[in-house]
Amino acid sequence: MLGIDTNILLRWPIDESVWPLDNPAQWAAVQHLLGDPHQIFYVNLIVLAEALWVIERRLKQPASVVVDLLARLESAANSTLQDSGAVRAASAAHLRSCPGVNDRLISEVNRRAGCETTLTFDEVASRTPGFRLLQSSA
Repeated sequence: MLGIDTNILLRWPIDESVWPLDNPAQWAAVQHLLGDPHQIFYVNLIVLAEALWVIERRLKQPASVVVDLLARLESAANSTLQDSGAVRAASAAHLRSCPGVNDRLISEVNRRAGCETTLTFDEVASRTPGFRLLQSSA
């Protein structure tokens, strides 16, 4: 099994209508490598959260694109997602309301670890179930 970084993941299941071919040679290398059905690729939650942030915030893709990407990753025969249960729960919660799926993922992972809430200074994230805004005193 090989781990992949965010810059690899963003060039794997995402087509050029969402992520333009910024570097065709890199895109081709990723397609060749990850197209190998005999090799298993591991996507950890840090890489997944980074990729989701880029897709939602930088590429401004709707929830449907994000949820489709997660489903494609989960169903790919040659990929393994870290804590796929948390990924499925975050994806389902994301479809029910619009806060970022990366925040949903953070909240779900922390909840499964026994956290009562996740503290943040991010006002948007604080509206996500499982988050609470930490007030600064300055």
